[in-house]
Amino acid sequence: MGRGLLVVLLAAAVSASNDRELLGAPPRTAVFDDARLPAAGALERLIYLAESSYCVGNASAPLLPSKLAAGSDRILAVVEARGARVVVGAAGDGGSLWVSFRGTENYENWIDNVKFVRVHPYDDPDVGVEDGFLRWYEGLKGGVAAALAAAAPGVAAARAPVHLVGHSAGGAVATLAAYDFLRGGVFSDALALASHATFGSPRVGNAEFVADFSARLGDVPSFRVTHADDVIPHLPQTELGFLHVPGELWQANDTAALVNCDDDDTKEDPTCSDSCAPLRCTSKADHLRYLGEPLGIAGCV
Repeated sequence: MGRGLLVVLLAAAVSASNDRELLGAPPRTAVFDDARLPAAGALERLIYLAESSYCVGNASAPLLPSKLAAGSDRILAVVEARGARVVVGAAGDGGSLWVSFRGTENYENWIDNVKFVRVHPYDDPDVGVEDGFLRWYEGLKGGVAAALAAAAPGVAAARAPVHLVGHSAGGAVATLAAYDFLRGGVFSDALALASHATFGSPRVGNAEFVADFSARLGDVPSFRVTHADDVIPHLPQTELGFLHVPGELWQANDTAALVNCDDDDTKEDPTCSDSCAPLRCTSKADHLRYLGEPLGIAGCV
């Protein structure tokens, strides 16, 4: 996809006030594979965890989505840097910790400002990630690491399980945090990555990043949920050398069952989210609603 076409697609996404009906999407049969699809209740919980990062006003006045508050989840820390926010919390049963990375509250501004420049900050010089997402993460990771290390002794497990979630650009940042968990050296050894889930995440890195992420992931559950014609999962473009991490679960519309997509560390599934390419991946409404739940600040009221 050329840059000119990208401008056209983004302009359509930003200007659309009413979402379109899903047109012409190929029929798919949902495949409920226990190895990749979480139980319905678990996935619903991940949605509310992702939403929590938009709802929390500040550390002294926490506001959780009602279904999390009802389960006695607790806010442990709110970390903010350069306008970015991440919320660190604990499950109501005290058995695990969670980290929710907020996406931008004005995603039109985000896609206007992001440059899609790839940098190579890791020991392997072939591993590249998008510079803006990395800067976003670098501003937050010290505070997140400190908050998790302080909370780890309160969890009964030998290594406290940590669940990472994020929506929109926050999903990209959650993926970078998961990569640091897998690489080691950033987060306390008293912590263990329990799961990684994103909703409407953009692409994060190049093929070498995806291959190394997947190789290190092992049996850790990792889900990349996409919705209909959401524009954000199609950025940055593959033509610029970016590739999604695998684990895509696609929902064709608000009521369809999730599809377990056929992606891996070398390719994306052209019949899932990519089925709307090249002309229909422009929806704003699809980006702000996942599994029938609103995401973003509108979901907090």
